[in-house]
Amino acid sequence: MAGLNDQGLTIKRLPEVNQTFRENAVTLFSSLLESGEILDTSSASALGRLIGVVAPSEVDLWEAIQELYSAFDPNSASGIALDNLVVLSGIVRQGASPTIGLLEFSGDYATTVPSGSSVASTFTANRFNLPSDITLDETSATSVSLKVFSIDPLSPYTVEITDGVNTLTTTFTSTAAPTELSILTGIESAINTELGSRVTAVMDAVNLVVSVSSNDYPQPFTYTISSNVYYSKSSKTGQVVCIENGENEQVINTIDTILTPVFGLDSISQKSSAISGRSKETDAQLRLRFDQSKFTRGSSLPESLFSQLVGLVGVQETLIYENTTDSVDGYGIPAHSYMVIVNGGVNQDVAQSIWDNKPTGISPVGNTSIDIIDYAGNTKQIQFQRPTFTPLYVKVDISVFSNFPSDGVSQIKSAIFEYTSNISKIAPRVTPPRFFGAANSVIGHEINTLLVGTVEGSEGFDSFSLGFDEIASINISDIEVTIT
Repeated sequence: MAGLNDQGLTIKRLPEVNQTFRENAVTLFSSLLESGEILDTSSASALGRLIGVVAPSEVDLWEAIQELYSAFDPNSASGIALDNLVVLSGIVRQGASPTIGLLEFSGDYATTVPSGSSVASTFTANRFNLPSDITLDETSATSVSLKVFSIDPLSPYTVEITDGVNTLTTTFTSTAAPTELSILTGIESAINTELGSRVTAVMDAVNLVVSVSSNDYPQPFTYTISSNVYYSKSSKTGQVVCIENGENEQVINTIDTILTPVFGLDSISQKSSAISGRSKETDAQLRLRFDQSKFTRGSSLPESLFSQLVGLVGVQETLIYENTTDSVDGYGIPAHSYMVIVNGGVNQDVAQSIWDNKPTGISPVGNTSIDIIDYAGNTKQIQFQRPTFTPLYVKVDISVFSNFPSDGVSQIKSAIFEYTSNISKIAPRVTPPRFFGAANSVIGHEINTLLVGTVEGSEGFDSFSLGFDEIASINISDIEVTIT
C-alpha cells in the first residue's frame, strides 16, 4: 500500500495513479449508467483523456513527497539538503582548496622570511605564498652551518641534536694547538663517526654543515651547541600555499623561484611533491567525510581528533598513536603521551586542532613544533609528526612484441609512477606483484621480472612494510625498464 509506514515510504507511479482514477470513476459514475452499460475509461474516451490530464499532477505530488523523504537520508540527499543534514554533526561542505607545497628555505642564521612572501614554479607558472613567518634558526631546522667562536686549546666543542623524543650528542676536544679548520674538521669527524648514518656533517668552503635525513629526505631537528661555536646559516621547511584553488599538480623540484627578495635568504628547495588542491567537495565526498566524522562532537577522544583533522583543508591522511604505558613504546613514543601523524594540511591548523582536542595533562610528541595561543592568551607549544618520505626503486625486465609502442618504456614508467602516487599512504605495505597491473596497462609486452625496494640495487619480489610514520614516494628516474 502506498504511503509512509514502518518499512519506509512507498509512492504511486503513473500507471497506479491512472488505475486508481479509473476505478474511482467507475464507482462515482455507475449510478448514471443505464442497465448493462459499461463506463469507458480508456485513453480513447473523453473521461480517460481527462484522467490522463489530471493523473500526472498527482504523480508529481508523490515524487515531491519522495524527494522530501529522501532529503532526510544522508545516503540519498544531495545539494543543499545534504548540507543541512551534515551540519547537524558539526561539519560543512568544503569549498575549493589550494595546492600546498613543502619547501626548504636556506639562508643566513636569524633571517626571517615574512608571511606573504611569494615563490613560483617556472614549470607550471603556479604562484605560492608563505602563510606565516619562518625564522632561520636552530629550532626545528633541517640543517645548520657552524663556525668557531673561540679557538681554545684542549677544550670541548659540543653539538646536541633532538627531535623532541630522542637526543643525540657528540663532543670533540681540540688539540693543544688548534686552528678553526682543525676544530671544524674534528667536529665533522666526531659527528659522522658517533651519530650514525642519519646525521651528516660536511665541510663547505668556510662552514661545517650538519643535517639529519631519512632516506635522503631532510628532517627537522633542534640543535644545541656549546658557547665556543656559533650558527652561521640555517635551513628550515615551511609550507607555501598556491594563490589559486583547484587541482594544481606540483611535482618534486618544480617550485624553484623566489619572487619576493628577502635579505639573507639564499635559496629554496622542494624535496617532495606538493599536496594537490581540490575543487568544491562533491556530494559523494561529503557523504564519506560525514561517515568518518561521527565523533566530531566528542572531545578529548582519538576519534574526535581524527574527525577534526581529516576535515582540515589539505589533510590527506592522519594516524594517531597512544602510549598509555609507563615506559617508552616500540615507536619511541614516551610514556603517557601520544603522537599524531599528519600528511598534508597547514601546520597552524593541525596544531590548533590537536590543542582543541588534547586530553588535559597529556602531551603530544613529534618532529614538528608549532606555537598556538590558548584561551587566556598564553603561548603553548604543540608537537605532531610529519611523515618521512621513503623512496622506492623499481626494476622491470620485459620482452616486447611487434605492437609494443615506440614510447612504450616511457609509458610503463609513467604508469608505475602514477600507481605509486595513488597508493601513497602512511605505513603502507608494498607488494611488488601489484605493480604488474600498472605495467600491463601498456600493450605489446610481457613482464619477465618486476622488483621493488627502498635501496637502489637491492630490489626484490617479496612484500615489505614501511615504518609507522613513513610514506612511499617515487621519482620516475628511479624506475628502470629493461628490454631483453
